[in-house]
Amino acid sequence: MRTSLQPSFLCLFVALISIGSNSCTKSEKKVTPAITKTALLTKSEWHMGRWEVKKSDGIWLSLQLTPTQSSWHITYRADHTFTASSLNQSGVIATGTGTWEFSSDENTIVIHEGDITGTTDIGILDDTMLQEKESLGTYRLPNDDGTYTTYVGVRFTWLH
Repeated sequence: MRTSLQPSFLCLFVALISIGSNSCTKSEKKVTPAITKTALLTKSEWHMGRWEVKKSDGIWLSLQLTPTQSSWHITYRADHTFTASSLNQSGVIATGTGTWEFSSDENTIVIHEGDITGTTDIGILDDTMLQEKESLGTYRLPNDDGTYTTYVGVRFTWLH
């Protein structure tokens, strides 16, 4: 019986050695290329997700989006064109198209729509979110009781 087990044991031993030696070889590191800002921006359509205002003490407050703000959508394409749409005050969908580019440091999106040029400074850009950097200034917004509150900053967050 011993002689019949030796060939089987030998085959098992060789198989284990070959598996072990393969696992001990130096594996090649797979380098995953970094995702470019263009790829992140042009991944899919963005919709308005959040509108925030900054109080004078530095605290951010998230405000409820208006129906018009909730309808804002924009699609940036790899060919550097964009399409934006939203409901206007009359409840009709308005659409705009144009071109876009990054600033030289890729921290600002520059859009061109006809004669109009606008910029958006990027705070965060990842797979799911484009958060604009805060816009400093004075923003007076009405309260429910008819009074106004003054804020010192505003920012929008776009989501996929």
